[in-house]
Amino acid sequence: MDEEDAEESISAIINQLEEIDPKDYLTDSLRSHIESDLTTLNGILTILEKIQQSVEEHSDYDRKLTAFKDLLKASLKGTKLLVFSYFKDTADYLHSQLIQDKDWLTEMGNPTIELITGATSGKLREEKVKRFSPKANAQSEEERTTLKTNPIDILISTDVLSEGQNLQDAGVLVNYDLHWNPVRMIQRAGRIDRLGTDYETLYIYNCFPEEGLENLLHLVERLQKRIATIDREVGLDASVLGETIRHLQKINQQRTSVI
Repeated sequence: MDEEDAEESISAIINQLEEIDPKDYLTDSLRSHIESDLTTLNGILTILEKIQQSVEEHSDYDRKLTAFKDLLKASLKGTKLLVFSYFKDTADYLHSQLIQDKDWLTEMGNPTIELITGATSGKLREEKVKRFSPKANAQSEEERTTLKTNPIDILISTDVLSEGQNLQDAGVLVNYDLHWNPVRMIQRAGRIDRLGTDYETLYIYNCFPEEGLENLLHLVERLQKRIATIDREVGLDASVLGETIRHLQKINQQRTSVI
């Protein structure tokens, strides 16, 4: 629809509206509320402009991203790593930030970092899954050998990979953000916690919201309540946020903050 058609459509809708008498409305009060909304919106725009300016002036403005990079560099260098994010925009952002940081990549040994989201075609998604986890997904020894010549070291994904995927070539998973549904968190862990894994111990890192954001969203608090409900009603056989589990029962709940 071009601009002219849009204007005609809007005019047609307006012409169908019943006429009103302004006296039936508190126009002064309505004007006051609109002006108040405009003031609030302008304030938000001012704050966003300051944030954008800070982003341009400081390379380490994103403390979560900085902590994530530091974790990988200090403890997970050379490790095949699966990273989950709930939001596509976050996954896109994380991927772009990592591949653009040449100094960090060099310190990490120049790992191959790939991205899978809902926008990734099925064919490309299958290809990347096989490159990341050739042992679990190759159809033949010949294909496995070929895949190992072009491996993926760090795979960033949204929850499109949280179900039905064999990714146990990796022994480490990072939840870059927490899913509001603990079942989805368990499903994410299930991508590497599978039969056929070569790892005696699997490591899962959870990135918790900063204190101010948690006070606003109460995400961790709500997750812990849902986890407790699931544990009480059906039992848990694995930790979600660092709980200690034994015989399908959580015997000691503790909040474990990694990043």
